[in-house]
Amino acid sequence: LAPLSGSKSGVKMSVVRLSSNRALVIESRRVTKFACNMPTPLNGVMAYIYDARLGHYEPFLIPVIPAGRISEKSDCQTISTPNPLLRERDKVSVEGVTIQVLEHGTYDRIRVSKS
Repeated sequence: LAPLSGSKSGVKMSVVRLSSNRALVIESRRVTKFACNMPTPLNGVMAYIYDARLGHYEPFLIPVIPAGRISEKSDCQTISTPNPLLRERDKVSVEGVTIQVLEHGTYDRIRVSKS
């Protein structure tokens, strides 16, 4: 995956259909001048569930966070939350779809598999 905020060419996002109204979205993210500062930099692969049944003021984007990730404070005006970005060797599964980060660098190399 090529980082969303970068100008390099490549695949910027992958979408895996989970049902007729839900999808798993996978993106490569990098720190920008607009990012909050956290103890663990906001660089890596972001996976989230998009639920098209939900709308305004409803949680239609739900980050997929690796099990055991602890909450971190940031300099943003938000509550403490686990950093959702996947780093090298991280793996998460959602409804039979597994995402594994194989390499992190200029691009992120991932493996998406379905059981």
